[in-house]
Amino acid sequence: MKQQEKQRIRRVTAALLCAALLAPVIVRGIPLSDANYNSAQCLPGWDLSQGGAGDRNHEPTGLAANLAYFEGYNMNAGARFPFNGAWHFTARPGYVKDEFKEFDNKFYYCVANHTQGYIVDPGQQMFHTGKYGIGSEKGIFPACRHGVNDEFNFLMLAIAAGYPQDNYDPESAANAPYYLICQTIAWAATDETIQGTGMANPGFKGGIDLKPGVKDLGQCFREDLALYKSSAVYACLTETFPRSMAPTIYDGLHAPCTNATAVQWGCTNAIDQVFYEIWRAAYVTSCLRADWDKKISATVTTAREENGRYYADVSLFIEPGVREYLTGIKFQGTNGWVQESQTEDGVMHFSSPTGETDENGCIGYLYWPAGTIGGLLPVDQTKAKLYAFEPFTNTVAAPNDFGFGKSQTYFSSVMDQGINIYIRIGEEEIGGSDGGCVRHEHEETFLADYTVNLLKYDSETGKPLAGSHWDVLEKFDDSQLDNTDLDRTPDNPGSYESGLGELNDTPWGDDEISSNYSGDMGVTVSDTNKYNWGNDGGTQFERWDDPHDDPCTRDDNVTKEDGLLYEIDSAGNPSSDRAHTDIKRYTYHKGYCDGHPAPEIEYIECDHDEDEDCDCDEINQELHDEAWAAWYEEVKKCEQLVGEGGFFHCIEPGDAAKKAMEEDRDEFFKDFISLTYEYSAEEIKAAAGYILHGLHTDDIP
Repeated sequence: MKQQEKQRIRRVTAALLCAALLAPVIVRGIPLSDANYNSAQCLPGWDLSQGGAGDRNHEPTGLAANLAYFEGYNMNAGARFPFNGAWHFTARPGYVKDEFKEFDNKFYYCVANHTQGYIVDPGQQMFHTGKYGIGSEKGIFPACRHGVNDEFNFLMLAIAAGYPQDNYDPESAANAPYYLICQTIAWAATDETIQGTGMANPGFKGGIDLKPGVKDLGQCFREDLALYKSSAVYACLTETFPRSMAPTIYDGLHAPCTNATAVQWGCTNAIDQVFYEIWRAAYVTSCLRADWDKKISATVTTAREENGRYYADVSLFIEPGVREYLTGIKFQGTNGWVQESQTEDGVMHFSSPTGETDENGCIGYLYWPAGTIGGLLPVDQTKAKLYAFEPFTNTVAAPNDFGFGKSQTYFSSVMDQGINIYIRIGEEEIGGSDGGCVRHEHEETFLADYTVNLLKYDSETGKPLAGSHWDVLEKFDDSQLDNTDLDRTPDNPGSYESGLGELNDTPWGDDEISSNYSGDMGVTVSDTNKYNWGNDGGTQFERWDDPHDDPCTRDDNVTKEDGLLYEIDSAGNPSSDRAHTDIKRYTYHKGYCDGHPAPEIEYIECDHDEDEDCDCDEINQELHDEAWAAWYEEVKKCEQLVGEGGFFHCIEPGDAAKKAMEEDRDEFFKDFISLTYEYSAEEIKAAAGYILHGLHTDDIP
């Protein structure tokens, strides 16, 4: 929320707040009526002749912005939480669209780096601007793409934005802590830097570093909890709502953590426990494999046959913490599959007389009957969607000029109450096959920091000046990309030079690769190797012509007493973060194979006499030909991936393709960090007693 927005709210409720400053905090929303909707501030967003009809990027919803005030919250007494109430949607009767009815009375949230100087009043219509999700057309929410595990970071944001999943009253003081906690989690997930430190934010990582016997899940959680608690957004919860002013909210935030595993993993209060519940749900969700065509999420295992019966095991819940999900879990089997047992180590055991699966390759699904688990459930990745919204509004500088694109983006999510986790029979390795080839995906995010330091001082006295506001302007010459492969597009991944050889006719027993294959044994070198799957969704670089219209929305920075430039916080005051730092990110995503080892063929042993007719040679030749044909099909699959771009393939078993990919990655990284950005600064508000820089003829440029 912007300073002007806060001032406007204060003006509307001044009498109420003055009377409540010394009273305990309660939460109370505005009962919206036509008087609100038809006010000069709100009507343009409802009037079809003005902005109410929206446009192709802004869909009317019939949802109004509303605010449940924390009465008694004194923003002038050093309060660090920037909002004096919980923002939520209120459906306007007769206007709300069916698709958005489920958002009625749901909290909504924002990112921390606020656009300055726009106005939002309770009653303004919120327009839908897009739906984000893993595997969706728009992909994951852009503000989540800045860490080492962007998909997990997105799940943390989406689940937090839909928490709690059950019905709740946004105007209840008992639910206010949920809003406060989830808003700070949203900030921690989307901030480019860790607030209060100026350090690059790696984002929440989940179990990406989990290594049994080396690093357990509890350690993974503690690292993400430490990241959350290291940010100033965590401290603002503990410092803004003292018990003397806000006993209900204070007690809700500081109640002791009641989950034994969460306590063991470092949680001390209700803030930490909510974070634990969201993190745990996001972790299990991230372990599932989404089937975007069937719209299901599955855990993948293998089946084995023993004594005429088929068996399968599921180890999804073996880690402490997530093992609690086994409480009350049920299994609905298909084609005769039943659950045999659940052992103490958390492994679930299933069996079937036939081993048959359904049309999706599944043996059934796991589910939780309503109310059987007292915690947050994982979610179906195919249904984990974040909805973005924006008001049709104006700014302080141009109060009569209403339009879109003047405010920041708000977001919320609605999660399904239950989930069916399908158990699918398949291979665990990515691209595993009977041909012996294992294919891998490699993804990492490059970071480059560009820092601008500015010192404002009086040229006559040499003393630093506080209160001088500056806009740091950025320029990027995108022709630099022409000399790199960083910005190759999906429709032009490069020219393909085939390395595919031929399969030779050889007698059974001769199973050397060089005898059966006539092609090159080394890494297939093709121009298409240079394509990056990270560009599948389009360019990763923003382009602009006017430095005043650069991508950075933090266009107002201010000097403090030391004369140095600092970021402005959500309340419009100088923060502890030095300005100005831009963090550029680039996702490198490619694949490689481990080579193609010769197939292991079990030939039959001929026990016939020499003068006895038999077909053993024919059978063995058939085994040989079938095995090498399957091997060749895997080679062709890899060559196809090379042709599509971004894949490294080698016949010789080993790590040659991986090393080629790593050399390519190093080249991409060097090109990325070598890009140059030009910066300048323009004073937009002079310090008290001074005029804008540049108006004096003797100003230093």
